Amino acid sequence: MKFMMLGIILYIGVASSVAHAAEKYSITEMSAAVVYLHKSVNALYMDDDGVMKELWLKGPEDEEPLPQIKTMSGTGFFINYFSGLYLVTASHVAKEIDLSSQVTIAGKNDVPETISLKDLSGSSVLFWVNHPIADVAVLALKPTKVIFDKYLDKRFLPAGIIEPASIAPPREVPICVIGFPKGLGVTDRFSPLTLQTSPASGILIIRRFDTKTESEFFIVQDPSTGGFSGAPVFDISRYGMEPVATPDSGTRLYGLVHGTISDDTGGKLGAVVPSHYILETLQLAKTR
Repeated sequence: MKFMMLGIILYIGVASSVAHAAEKYSITEMSAAVVYLHKSVNALYMDDDGVMKELWLKGPEDEEPLPQIKTMSGTGFFINYFSGLYLVTASHVAKEIDLSSQVTIAGKNDVPETISLKDLSGSSVLFWVNHPIADVAVLALKPTKVIFDKYLDKRFLPAGIIEPASIAPPREVPICVIGFPKGLGVTDRFSPLTLQTSPASGILIIRRFDTKTESEFFIVQDPSTGGFSGAPVFDISRYGMEPVATPDSGTRLYGLVHGTISDDTGGKLGAVVPSHYILETLQLAKTR
C-alpha cells in the first residue's frame, strides 16, 4: 500500500509535466541516445575451501600466467527530464558499474567514442538512484561544457516520449529493443543492434530474477541476450510503418529490458520493466 501511494503521488507529479510527445524519432535518432556500459574485471573462482580467488591462465612455459579478464556490460540510454541530464539503465546493470567503468557512444562517422563514467557524470562519487521495487536505475549527469559539447550534445531523448501509465503496448504494435547484446556494435563501428518483437502480455506481477522481489513487467515474444539488459523498448509503429490506432502520433518509450524468462523445455520469453517505473525513478533522482 505504501508503494502504491508513492506511485500515485509520483504519477500525479510527472503526468502534468511529461506530456505525450508528438515528435517522431527514427531508429537512427533513437540509437544516438543509447550507450554501451562496460567494465573489465579479473575473473574469479571459488577454491575447494570456499574462498574466492582470481583466475589466472597458464600460458606457454616461457611466459608468465595472465589474469582472465571478464567484461561486465549492459545498455543504457540518455534522457532529458526537466532540463536535467540523466543516464537510465537496469539496476542490476548499475550494480556492476562504478567510476572506473566506461561508456561507449556513437562518434563522428559512426566511429565509437569511449569516455569514463567519471567524466560523464562530472562527479567523484557515483550515486545511482534505484527504484524501490523495479529494476530501474538513474544517474544524474553534470558533465563539463567541454565534455557535453564533444560527446553529449543532441543525444538526449525528451522525457515526453516515456509512456507514463502502468500499461503495456498494444499487442498489435511492433516494438523495438536497441542495445548491445554480447558487446556487439561497439568495436570498429558504432552500430547498436535492434530486436523487433511483439508484446505477449499486458501488465503482470512476477518476481525479478536478481532480487526475487515482485514487480510489474510485460512480456515480449523474443528473449533477451546478455548485454541487452537496460536497453530501451520503443513502439516503432509510428515511424516508417502504417500506424495503428494509438492515442497519438509520436514515438513512445514503453520500458527497458530486464531479462529472459525460460524453463526446462527450452522455451524463452523476454521480460520488460514498464516505463512508468522509469518516470518514477527520474522523479526520485530529481528530488535528490
